[in-house]
Amino acid sequence: MNSTLVKEWYDFAEMDLISANHLMSLVPIPVEIICYHCQQSAEKALKGYLIFLDIKPSRTHNIENLIQSLEEKDPIIMKLGKHAVLLTSYAVSTRYPHSLDLTIKDANDALNAAKQIKTYCINKID
Repeated sequence: MNSTLVKEWYDFAEMDLISANHLMSLVPIPVEIICYHCQQSAEKALKGYLIFLDIKPSRTHNIENLIQSLEEKDPIIMKLGKHAVLLTSYAVSTRYPHSLDLTIKDANDALNAAKQIKTYCINKID
């Protein structure tokens, strides 16, 4: 396990979450960008946890796949599945202009999901 690399992934996950929280204070609230940063935070936290467990993270933005990669060593992580489903859809769709009908509730749900995943991962390495 490369502790420096794990810390780097967690630091980047934290920066995405801080950014998403800050963006909630803007007017108008950039919901799509908040959802994107939440997806990124969860993805980076999970990749850090994978590295902690000596599992090479796949090159994917799919939160569900990352959680499944952890299932063998940590079956309890599957309880985060509902958060994974929510966040995975924000990996690509939020980065390009088209009509997404996201609301402030979606942003709040994404923030909650990202926090749950990040907290779970960090608690596992402490």
